[in-house]
Parts: sequence; C-alpha cells; structure tokens
Amino acid sequence: MKKVLIGSGLRYDLAVRSPEYVKELAQHHVGGYLKIAPEHTEEGPLSKMMSRHRDLRALQGDVRRFSREAGKEQYLIPYFIAAHPGTRDEDMLNLALWLKHNGFRLDQVQTFLPHRWRSRPRCTTRAATR
Repeated sequence: MKKVLIGSGLRYDLAVRSPEYVKELAQHHVGGYLKIAPEHTEEGPLSKMMSRHRDLRALQGDVRRFSREAGKEQYLIPYFIAAHPGTRDEDMLNLALWLKHNGFRLDQVQTFLPHRWRSRPRCTTRAATR
C-alpha cells in the first residue's frame, strides 16, 4: 500500500485538540477535500442533537496553513444538519450568516423527510470554501 487517503471524513473532536493530527492529515492523507461534521453552529439545535459547539475557525485555519505548507490546494467541507426537530428559523439564519462570514458557500443541501420505517431522519447541508 502506497498511500492512505481519508474519503469519508474525520473525527472532529480529535482534530480540534491536536494541530499535529491536522498537519499529518493535510500533508499526507487528504485528496483535496477534508470532510467534517460540526452539525450546527447554534447551541439550541446542538443540545437537541446531544452534541456541543466546537470552534470550526481554528480547524479551518490549521487546514489552510498546513495545506499551504505542503504546497497543496485543499478545502474543508463541513456538514451541517438542517431542519433538525427543535431548530428555529433564527438558528438557521444564524448558521447561514456564520457560513457567509467564514467564507463558506453552499454546494449541496439535502433533506430527508422522516418516514415511519426510518429510525433516524438525516438532514445535511454541505458547504465548501472557494
């Protein structure tokens, strides 16, 4: 085996705790797009998802810096959950403003409506920096 690339995403909690981990990934294991799932930017929806807020800007800066050092053009792709039960319009507006302020443009929006045979509905929003 010559090279191992991350294809589906990484553990966000490890990445925000370890710049060395992010450096290793950015320099040797990312094929252009690094996917993470912060889920939302607002505390209300995050608490209903049993998750917690994490600062994406620090990770975004690390990925940019380490990619530049490696001479690579790579992008951080965050997935956000949209329309989660209990999410208010204000929460989604704040998420949209956060995306704009931090230089992310929506690439895809995908919403799955809950069905009685599905155990867990998923609604995701994918954004990319350009």
